[in-house]
Amino acid sequence: MAATAAASGDLGHFFLSNGISVEEHNELVKSVEPLRGSVVRIILANKKNVVVQTGTASLVYRGDERSLFLTCAHNFGEKLRGEVIRLPNGDTVEDYPIEHIVYRHKGRDLLLFSVKDLPQCQCLEFSTDEVKENDKVVLLGFSGPPLWVNNKELVPAPVVALSILTGVVCTDPYKTEGDQHHEKIIYSCQAIQGHSGSPLFKNGKLVAVHIAADKNWRDGVSTNTVLHSLREHLELGTDNEDTIDKLLERLYNKSGHVPYAELQTCQEEEE
Repeated sequence: MAATAAASGDLGHFFLSNGISVEEHNELVKSVEPLRGSVVRIILANKKNVVVQTGTASLVYRGDERSLFLTCAHNFGEKLRGEVIRLPNGDTVEDYPIEHIVYRHKGRDLLLFSVKDLPQCQCLEFSTDEVKENDKVVLLGFSGPPLWVNNKELVPAPVVALSILTGVVCTDPYKTEGDQHHEKIIYSCQAIQGHSGSPLFKNGKLVAVHIAADKNWRDGVSTNTVLHSLREHLELGTDNEDTIDKLLERLYNKSGHVPYAELQTCQEEEE
């Protein structure tokens, strides 16, 4: 049976449904507690400094000059429009401009972007091990439910606290029609608006990127898809045995020598 839970500020504040035990929930929350600082909110504000779009991203690689974050492609338009990531800094928050989009695959809804001068944070660890039905999983992300402003405009209302959403995998992962390397995972974690791009964890390791939500289910793109997408983009072939971390290092080194205009236009994959 499916299960959901949410935490808001206090980890003891949550709700459970559909059969996951309190003990299982607590273990899942504990497994991702050290990773909270590696998950960030994406913010896009208008000229009046009103937030008009939010999403979530994960720190996956740190280099000498910049860091790479993984999210979903639909969090961004064709070009950057002044998006920032927001990090907690004591009792306040601090925004860091998103520098470049270094990789995008619209069809698989994956995107990597870079940020410079980031404070020390832990990179998330990937797993491409088997994920199967009934596995216990947990999602970390920042919600931004829509609210009416002056009864005229519907805008996202960024919730300050990081959501911790526990659940189970609903079916074995499946491949999308026409793309053998586009693998999706359906799970019961009750993600909402703003959680797009959030990392999904199994045993404390990243196994999927949250993409979409329906009334009854949520789905994400598996890390196996991330692995194959990077191999394709770097033109390494299916026999390449590099890990995702190694492929990210290759991408980082390659993107550091590509002019800004090319990063924005030429590194987008075909659908």
